[in-house]
Amino acid sequence: MYNSRINNFALRYLPLLFIFITVISTIVHYTTTELKSSFSLKNSISIDLISILLLIPLLIHCSKKLGKTRASLLFFTASIFMAGLESLWVILGKLKILGDSYDYGVGLIWFFDVPLMIGIGWFLWIYVYYYLVSQVFSKSSLLTKSFLCGLFGLLTDLWIDPSVVNYHLVNGAETIWEWQATTGP
Repeated sequence: MYNSRINNFALRYLPLLFIFITVISTIVHYTTTELKSSFSLKNSISIDLISILLLIPLLIHCSKKLGKTRASLLFFTASIFMAGLESLWVILGKLKILGDSYDYGVGLIWFFDVPLMIGIGWFLWIYVYYYLVSQVFSKSSLLTKSFLCGLFGLLTDLWIDPSVVNYHLVNGAETIWEWQATTGP
């Protein structure tokens, strides 16, 4: 269905780019960032492992439904774009361009300036919503399906963010990310 250039890019070069960015980001993170006192190796490994264990069956499902090339393109573009966007907000916050800044305290493997689980997590939500919307609204236009996927993603983010920021109130452990409130102008 796709020409060999797209297949080659999606199945060979995107995974290599993803791995390269992940390895370099992880090395840079641990060589330039001081570990927070609340950092827990056990929690970081657990969260990364759970993310990867959730990812595997979803990637298999995605590959069966969309084909390997489309599944690869969806996974890597969603993960790279969302982790890159999240990283941009972190950096802009640290530069005081965006107001209050935040930083992540949990995660063993890093992608740009965020834990790998952030990009993987966004792919998980995007694919689940894509699949559900495609099943429930199968006769709807592509624009309607895209709008609904985006709306569900936004609503999920609005629901998850407050609970994750206050994760420590539930389990007594460190938070996944920490806000660094700034004072007014």
